Amino acid sequence: METKKELKARKKAYRKAKRKAVRPWSVFTCLSAPLAVIMTLAAFICTMFDNTVTLFAGGTFWELENEDSDAIYFQSSFQTDEERVAAGAELVKQVEAEGASLLINDNK
Repeated sequence: METKKELKARKKAYRKAKRKAVRPWSVFTCLSAPLAVIMTLAAFICTMFDNTVTLFAGGTFWELENEDSDAIYFQSSFQTDEERVAAGAELVKQVEAEGASLLINDNK
């Protein structure tokens, strides 16, 4: 049977060995936990602002297959910017008038 002194010495040796075995994992955890948080945030931001990140990195959003250099993909029905602004202002006036008449409608 072990004496108290031997038992105490064995417990002390066990704690020392345990500390020695656990210490590298503690350091690894302390280093990897903040890195995991940073990488998770970076992944979230990159998915949220993927177009901005693509532009910053010098990439493109899309590529056309069989691109036609003479094709007109969008053509405005307005000749000048002033014409476009005037049409927009007229539309705003019309929408505002219709909305105001709905607010004042006494006939339910």
